[in-house]
Amino acid sequence: MITASAWLLVTGLHCCVWSDPNRRYPGRLGTERPPRSNQRNAKGRDLGPNYDDIEVCINSRLRATRGRRPRERFVTAPGGRTRMANEEARARILQAAGPILAAKGYQGATIREICEASGVNVAAVNYHFRNKRTLYVASLGLALELTAIRAPFPRWSPEEPAEVRLKECVYTLVERMAELNDVAWQTRLILRECLTPTGIRSDEIARFVQLPMDVLLPILEELLPGDSLQSKRIWLGYSIFSQCMFAKIAFALFPQQHGDPPSSDEVAQRITDLSLAAISRFNQE
Repeated sequence: MITASAWLLVTGLHCCVWSDPNRRYPGRLGTERPPRSNQRNAKGRDLGPNYDDIEVCINSRLRATRGRRPRERFVTAPGGRTRMANEEARARILQAAGPILAAKGYQGATIREICEASGVNVAAVNYHFRNKRTLYVASLGLALELTAIRAPFPRWSPEEPAEVRLKECVYTLVERMAELNDVAWQTRLILRECLTPTGIRSDEIARFVQLPMDVLLPILEELLPGDSLQSKRIWLGYSIFSQCMFAKIAFALFPQQHGDPPSSDEVAQRITDLSLAAISRFNQE
């Protein structure tokens, strides 16, 4: 029969074994030993999991994953919808944000309604764009890029008459500002930024205006030569650009005065005729 003192002695020794820092935390003293599934005492009795080996495994896993690129994240749409990949989620957010920003502006639009329209949660917007400003930058940049792709300036041969080039250049600008059903938000967002600038992408908006001027001014220089007429060519170029931007908007605002809205070719022809008439007047002075 085991006496109380003997029992205390055995228990104390057992506790000393478990509290041994070299046994429990071998990494602290720089000693390593082969991993074992369970600890056993001198008689072979199972003492349970070897917490030393568990800690060694955890530390080795942390060292192996340190500096590794995190896994690709996914976002889950509300309502139990299936998961979507990152690029798909980003595209859906941009498709929903463009029309809302074009209709309500940067100040009026909210992240919550963009999330509802795109079918993603707020965390997805924060993950891809961080905040509303970055989302607006991406939306406006997409509108400018798609507008330039949709209506690129033609490539002319050197023998092409200046009048023909002017007409085609005007037609391209009218097409860029066309209120088509599938790209109407792009035109409205660009015009909103031009009329009430936020200053967020002022450089790109300036390039959007400067590029047509770089195409128009060489044509106007052929039609209106002379160094003394440079200021008139610049004013005429801005006048043509403004007419192309707002002509179809004016027809849309006052349909009762014009009946059916004219086509892009008709608008371009009218603007070209007025411009050529002004050029002829300047040449007679």
